Amino acid sequence: AQKLRHWMGKIPGYTKELFTPERFPHFLDVMLQYSKYGFDNAVLIAAQCREKEIALADRGMWEKKYGRQVKDGGAGIQVIVPVKNKKKDVREKAGSETKNPASGPDGKTDVGQAGAAVLRLHVHTVYNVSQTEGRPLPERPVCEMPADADHFDIFIKAITALSPVPVNFAEFGSGKQEYSFNADGEIVIQKGMDAVRTMQTAARTVARTLIDELGQMMEPSAPQDQKTIGIETESVAYMLCQYFEMGASGWHFEDIAGWQDNMGFEALRSSMDMVRKVAVVFNDCMVDGMRQEMMQETRKELDRKQVYRYTAGYARENGEMDAYRASGKENIACREAIEKAIRENFDGMHLKQEAVEPVMEAYGAERVAYVLASTVKYMEYDGRFSRSNKSWAHTIQGLRDDDGQNRDAGCD
Repeated sequence: AQKLRHWMGKIPGYTKELFTPERFPHFLDVMLQYSKYGFDNAVLIAAQCREKEIALADRGMWEKKYGRQVKDGGAGIQVIVPVKNKKKDVREKAGSETKNPASGPDGKTDVGQAGAAVLRLHVHTVYNVSQTEGRPLPERPVCEMPADADHFDIFIKAITALSPVPVNFAEFGSGKQEYSFNADGEIVIQKGMDAVRTMQTAARTVARTLIDELGQMMEPSAPQDQKTIGIETESVAYMLCQYFEMGASGWHFEDIAGWQDNMGFEALRSSMDMVRKVAVVFNDCMVDGMRQEMMQETRKELDRKQVYRYTAGYARENGEMDAYRASGKENIACREAIEKAIRENFDGMHLKQEAVEPVMEAYGAERVAYVLASTVKYMEYDGRFSRSNKSWAHTIQGLRDDDGQNRDAGCD
């Protein structure tokens, strides 16, 4: 109990040390990585371990699960964990007014439930991976959806779909202003910013609306002044962007020290707990949203590469003219890509092997075969095509010349 009081007593002082512009991002990193540990443990871990890479386990887990040993002389990191009391808890309940045992409904002495588990807080020692040696650790999983420039469109689609209010993009102001909320409460983000800055701005604005929405369902952090809202918004947005490996620059925590000085400790703890809970929901919803967007993009890519093999008449009768026309446009683009590859890689006798791969990757083997076979079949009179090539062309299903499909589709 004395050890527990000692470490609990350190938390307010550690908080003051961590809530500075230089160290606050590290605290948020720890709270993000160990989101289930709560505010107090995030403070204890961040204050005792300043390393960027953190992986914690106690001595027994390092040895049994990971085959590593704690180095001699390493000071452990103290955390607070709930522990079940394994002893039977059979005791007489004291009366409310006296020290005498209380009586039950039957007039007999009321006793505690035998064998009931009692949770008690306990100070536990863990060690960071840098304090251990031994068997190499398995590689840590890489973020499956980093929010880099390649994923910009998917990130923006997912975050705008998640936003409780509409998100628009427009040019306004001097260009230094990143966003605003219009008269209808809609988010307006400055156009023309680079990808990372745009994603960070989207994270800030949507975080602000989520704090309003989710904060109503949770215990509010008090007081809800503009500075508190600003700190909470920046913190949630930072944790989202760190989760998606967007980089640590461009964040504004200049007022964090003054803000925590003016907050009571319990109000500060409540505020940070709310930040942690909103950030977890935000991150999980963004992962789901981006995964769905990526699946839709994959389906669109598959649809784009699929060859439409029916006639124009059939497409018209079955309401599939859009698919017919889209496939035709892809056929034309594929034909032009093949012609370009031949011009650049054919020396009159031989076609370079590297000419094939880019076209196959862009349009798929099915469409390339369809366009080539259509060309051979349409120009069957041309003696430059061998008999084997002409025979092969007739094996490709869906080639038609009865309704001008080949010409319309750009396969001739």
